[in-house]
Amino acid sequence: MKASSGDPEQGWYRQQDGRERLWDGQRWTDEYRDPDAPPPSPEDRSPSDVDEKDKAKKADRVGQAIGLGVVVVVLGCCGWFSSLGDDEESSGAPLTACQNAVEAQIKNPSTADFSLFDTTITETQISGEVTAENDFGAEKTLRYVCTMSGSTVTRATVSPG
Repeated sequence: MKASSGDPEQGWYRQQDGRERLWDGQRWTDEYRDPDAPPPSPEDRSPSDVDEKDKAKKADRVGQAIGLGVVVVVLGCCGWFSSLGDDEESSGAPLTACQNAVEAQIKNPSTADFSLFDTTITETQISGEVTAENDFGAEKTLRYVCTMSGSTVTRATVSPG
């Protein structure tokens, strides 16, 4: 039976024999169910039995899994430098070691503000921008390049931005 503009919406409809039959919105399917039977367990449900709430829950779980995956990848990629903190224990991390070497070359290291958005990190080099005050209190943007051997800075160059 083909759908026409006056046909009912998709759903289960009671038949003359007491069972319900699934109308897919265009035609009758071969799926029947007993309206008095308990709903099927999730393992026994066919794809057409899945309601919108189940679809929304699944989509939400997929979104959460993707978000978690992105966080894991980002942390994994950046995990080779263990900390962005200023404490002494983290000074062995490549990024912190580079920042310490750069701070040693600028006039007011306590005012140094390293931009992580402009930072490029490879196995042998870290480069980026740092903003710091000069002797007169004016903020200056400087470019830096650190050549690395593991977590050790072998050379640090600081130049005007």
